[in-house]
Amino acid sequence: MTLFFVGRLHIEWLLREVYQHKKLPVCQALAAENLRFFVVASNKKNMRGYRNPQAEAVTLHKHNYFYNYCIRVLLERVSQWCARRSISETGEPRHVKLVFSKRGGHSYRHVETYIHLLAKQSENGRIYQTANVPDFRVIDHRLIEVIEHNKNAGCQIADVVASAFYQAANAGTKKWNTEYAEALRDRMASRGDGHYAGCGVTLLPWKNWTLKLTDAQKKVFRFYGYAI
Repeated sequence: MTLFFVGRLHIEWLLREVYQHKKLPVCQALAAENLRFFVVASNKKNMRGYRNPQAEAVTLHKHNYFYNYCIRVLLERVSQWCARRSISETGEPRHVKLVFSKRGGHSYRHVETYIHLLAKQSENGRIYQTANVPDFRVIDHRLIEVIEHNKNAGCQIADVVASAFYQAANAGTKKWNTEYAEALRDRMASRGDGHYAGCGVTLLPWKNWTLKLTDAQKKVFRFYGYAI
Protein backbone atom coordinates (compact mmCIF):
# COMPACT_ATOMS: atom_id res chain seq x y z
CA MET A 1 0.00 0.00 0.00
CA THR A 2 0.99 3.59 -0.55
CA LEU A 3 2.10 5.44 2.58
CA PHE A 4 -0.28 8.20 3.64
CA PHE A 5 0.40 11.17 5.86
CA VAL A 6 -2.53 13.14 7.19
CA GLY A 7 -2.40 16.88 7.83
CA ARG A 8 -2.78 17.37 11.59
CA LEU A 9 -5.53 19.37 13.22
CA HIS A 10 -3.14 21.45 15.26
CA ILE A 11 0.08 23.05 14.15
CA GLU A 12 3.66 23.02 15.42
CA TRP A 13 4.66 25.72 12.91
CA LEU A 14 7.40 23.66 11.28
CA LEU A 15 7.56 25.89 8.21
CA ARG A 16 8.23 28.84 10.48
CA GLU A 17 11.52 27.20 11.39
CA VAL A 18 12.52 26.72 7.76
CA TYR A 19 14.46 29.51 6.12
CA GLN A 20 12.26 31.60 3.84
CA HIS A 21 14.04 30.60 0.63
CA LYS A 22 13.67 26.89 1.49
CA LYS A 23 9.93 26.80 2.23
CA LEU A 24 8.76 26.46 -1.34
CA PRO A 25 11.37 23.81 -2.29
CA VAL A 26 10.33 21.77 0.79
CA CYS A 27 6.68 21.75 -0.33
CA GLN A 28 7.65 21.04 -3.93
CA ALA A 29 9.77 18.09 -2.77
CA LEU A 30 6.83 16.66 -0.80
CA ALA A 31 4.58 17.08 -3.83
CA ALA A 32 6.98 14.90 -5.82
CA GLU A 33 6.69 11.96 -3.41
CA ASN A 34 4.12 9.15 -3.46
CA LEU A 35 2.03 10.55 -0.60
CA ARG A 36 -1.51 11.83 -0.08
CA PHE A 37 -2.45 14.73 2.16
CA PHE A 38 -5.74 15.62 3.82
CA VAL A 39 -6.45 18.96 5.51
CA VAL A 40 -9.43 20.00 7.62
CA ALA A 41 -9.48 23.78 8.09
CA SER A 42 -11.92 25.23 10.61
CA ASN A 43 -12.91 28.86 10.93
CA LYS A 44 -13.44 29.10 14.68
CA LYS A 45 -14.74 32.69 14.91
CA ASN A 46 -18.26 31.49 14.22
CA MET A 47 -18.01 29.05 17.17
CA ARG A 48 -17.82 31.63 19.95
CA GLY A 49 -20.55 30.81 22.43
CA TYR A 50 -21.67 27.75 20.44
CA ARG A 51 -22.64 24.57 22.28
CA ASN A 52 -23.67 21.11 21.13
CA PRO A 53 -25.42 19.40 24.08
CA GLN A 54 -25.72 16.08 22.22
CA ALA A 55 -21.98 15.94 21.59
CA GLU A 56 -21.17 17.11 25.10
CA ALA A 57 -23.34 14.35 26.59
CA VAL A 58 -21.00 11.64 25.29
CA THR A 59 -17.75 13.56 25.75
CA LEU A 60 -15.51 12.93 28.75
CA HIS A 61 -13.78 16.29 28.49
CA LYS A 62 -15.64 19.52 27.75
CA HIS A 63 -13.13 20.60 25.07
CA ASN A 64 -12.78 17.24 23.32
CA TYR A 65 -16.02 17.08 21.39
CA PHE A 66 -15.03 19.63 18.74
CA TYR A 67 -11.59 18.07 18.27
CA ASN A 68 -13.18 14.64 18.00
CA TYR A 69 -15.70 15.91 15.47
CA CYS A 70 -12.84 17.25 13.34
CA ILE A 71 -11.19 13.83 13.63
CA ARG A 72 -14.41 12.26 12.39
CA VAL A 73 -14.52 14.61 9.38
CA LEU A 74 -10.91 13.75 8.64
CA LEU A 75 -11.48 10.01 9.05
CA GLU A 76 -14.45 10.12 6.69
CA ARG A 77 -12.26 11.39 3.90
CA VAL A 78 -9.16 9.35 4.71
CA SER A 79 -11.05 6.07 5.11
CA GLN A 80 -13.13 6.49 1.96
CA TRP A 81 -10.03 7.34 -0.08
CA CYS A 82 -8.02 4.46 1.40
CA ALA A 83 -10.86 1.98 0.86
CA ARG A 84 -11.12 2.92 -2.83
CA ARG A 85 -7.35 2.75 -3.25
CA SER A 86 -6.84 -0.56 -1.44
CA ILE A 87 -9.72 -2.23 -3.27
CA SER A 88 -8.32 -0.97 -6.57
CA GLU A 89 -4.81 -2.24 -5.78
CA THR A 90 -5.52 -5.46 -3.86
CA GLY A 91 -9.15 -6.32 -4.52
CA GLU A 92 -10.17 -5.83 -0.89
CA PRO A 93 -10.24 -3.09 1.77
CA ARG A 94 -7.13 -3.02 3.97
CA HIS A 95 -6.89 -1.59 7.47
CA VAL A 96 -4.95 1.61 7.96
CA LYS A 97 -2.96 2.54 11.05
CA LEU A 98 -3.85 5.87 12.66
CA VAL A 99 -0.87 7.74 14.11
CA PHE A 100 -1.57 10.83 16.19
CA SER A 101 1.01 13.37 17.25
CA LYS A 102 0.75 13.93 20.99
CA ARG A 103 -1.18 17.06 21.87
CA GLY A 104 -1.15 18.37 25.40
CA GLY A 105 -4.48 18.32 27.20
CA HIS A 106 -6.21 15.90 24.85
CA SER A 107 -7.30 12.38 25.76
CA TYR A 108 -6.33 9.98 23.00
CA ARG A 109 -7.89 7.15 24.95
CA HIS A 110 -11.12 9.06 24.40
CA VAL A 111 -10.34 9.32 20.68
CA GLU A 112 -10.10 5.54 20.55
CA THR A 113 -13.38 5.23 22.46
CA TYR A 114 -15.04 7.77 20.18
CA ILE A 115 -13.95 5.94 17.01
CA HIS A 116 -15.16 2.66 18.49
CA LEU A 117 -18.52 4.30 19.29
CA LEU A 118 -18.85 5.60 15.72
CA ALA A 119 -18.12 2.12 14.38
CA LYS A 120 -20.83 0.60 16.57
CA GLN A 121 -23.33 3.30 15.61
CA SER A 122 -22.55 2.74 11.93
CA GLU A 123 -22.92 -1.03 12.31
CA ASN A 124 -26.32 -0.62 14.01
CA GLY A 125 -27.54 2.05 11.58
CA ARG A 126 -27.75 4.62 14.35
CA ILE A 127 -24.89 6.96 13.45
CA TYR A 128 -25.71 10.63 13.79
CA GLN A 129 -25.11 12.73 10.67
CA THR A 130 -25.30 10.27 7.81
CA ALA A 131 -24.38 12.52 4.88
CA ASN A 132 -20.82 11.24 5.16
CA VAL A 133 -19.73 8.23 7.21
CA PRO A 134 -16.26 6.80 7.87
CA ASP A 135 -15.59 3.58 5.99
CA PHE A 136 -15.02 1.20 8.88
CA ARG A 137 -13.89 -1.56 6.57
CA VAL A 138 -10.45 0.07 6.78
CA ILE A 139 -10.59 1.50 10.32
CA ASP A 140 -9.92 -0.46 13.51
CA HIS A 141 -9.95 1.58 16.73
CA ARG A 142 -7.22 -0.72 18.08
CA LEU A 143 -4.80 0.41 15.37
CA ILE A 144 -4.12 3.79 16.95
CA GLU A 145 -0.72 5.01 18.09
CA VAL A 146 0.15 8.28 19.81
CA ILE A 147 3.74 9.49 19.53
CA GLU A 148 5.91 12.57 19.91
CA HIS A 149 5.94 14.38 16.56
CA ASN A 150 9.72 14.82 16.57
CA LYS A 151 10.19 11.04 16.69
CA ASN A 152 8.37 10.32 13.45
CA ALA A 153 9.06 11.71 9.96
CA GLY A 154 5.41 11.31 9.00
CA CYS A 155 4.27 13.63 11.79
CA GLN A 156 6.87 16.18 10.76
CA ILE A 157 5.67 16.04 7.14
CA ALA A 158 2.11 16.52 8.40
CA ASP A 159 3.34 19.60 10.28
CA VAL A 160 4.67 21.06 7.03
CA VAL A 161 1.33 20.54 5.30
CA ALA A 162 -0.65 21.99 8.19
CA SER A 163 1.67 24.97 8.43
CA ALA A 164 1.47 25.62 4.67
CA PHE A 165 -2.32 25.80 4.83
CA TYR A 166 -2.25 27.89 7.98
CA GLN A 167 -0.06 30.46 6.26
CA ALA A 168 -2.37 30.41 3.24
CA ALA A 169 -5.53 30.98 5.27
CA ASN A 170 -4.08 33.41 7.81
CA ALA A 171 -4.40 36.48 5.61
CA GLY A 172 -3.63 39.91 6.97
CA THR A 173 -0.25 38.94 8.39
CA LYS A 174 3.22 39.53 7.02
CA LYS A 175 3.74 35.80 6.54
CA TRP A 176 0.55 35.25 4.55
CA ASN A 177 1.45 33.20 1.49
CA THR A 178 -0.58 30.73 -0.57
CA GLU A 179 2.19 29.37 -2.80
CA TYR A 180 3.32 26.76 -0.27
CA ALA A 181 -0.16 25.22 0.01
CA GLU A 182 -0.71 25.52 -3.74
CA ALA A 183 2.59 23.72 -4.40
CA LEU A 184 1.17 20.64 -2.66
CA ARG A 185 -1.75 20.24 -5.08
CA ASP A 186 -0.45 17.11 -6.84
CA ARG A 187 -0.45 15.26 -3.51
CA MET A 188 -3.67 16.55 -2.02
CA ALA A 189 -6.25 13.76 -2.05
CA SER A 190 -9.07 13.98 -4.56
CA ARG A 191 -12.06 11.84 -5.45
CA GLY A 192 -10.23 10.69 -8.55
CA ASP A 193 -11.81 13.34 -10.73
CA GLY A 194 -9.49 16.18 -9.83
CA HIS A 195 -11.90 17.62 -7.24
CA TYR A 196 -10.13 18.44 -4.00
CA ALA A 197 -12.83 20.44 -2.18
CA GLY A 198 -14.47 18.33 0.49
CA CYS A 199 -11.90 15.57 0.09
CA GLY A 200 -8.23 16.50 0.38
CA VAL A 201 -9.16 20.03 1.49
CA THR A 202 -12.19 20.44 3.74
CA LEU A 203 -13.37 23.81 5.04
CA LEU A 204 -15.58 24.05 8.13
CA PRO A 205 -18.24 25.10 8.93
CA TRP A 206 -20.25 23.40 6.21
CA LYS A 207 -22.11 26.58 5.27
CA ASN A 208 -18.77 28.11 4.36
CA TRP A 209 -20.36 30.50 1.89
CA THR A 210 -21.75 32.39 4.89
CA LEU A 211 -18.29 33.07 6.29
CA LYS A 212 -17.17 36.66 6.11
CA LEU A 213 -13.79 35.81 4.63
CA THR A 214 -11.71 38.32 2.76
CA ASP A 215 -10.71 37.61 -0.83
CA ALA A 216 -7.20 36.88 0.44
CA GLN A 217 -8.53 34.28 2.89
CA LYS A 218 -10.65 32.72 0.16
CA LYS A 219 -7.78 32.43 -2.32
CA VAL A 220 -6.38 29.05 -1.27
CA PHE A 221 -9.84 27.49 -0.92
CA ARG A 222 -10.89 28.76 -4.33
CA PHE A 223 -7.66 27.31 -5.69
CA TYR A 224 -8.78 23.91 -4.36
CA GLY A 225 -12.27 24.18 -5.85
CA TYR A 226 -14.45 25.94 -3.32
CA ALA A 227 -16.98 28.35 -4.81
CA ILE A 228 -16.90 30.95 -2.05
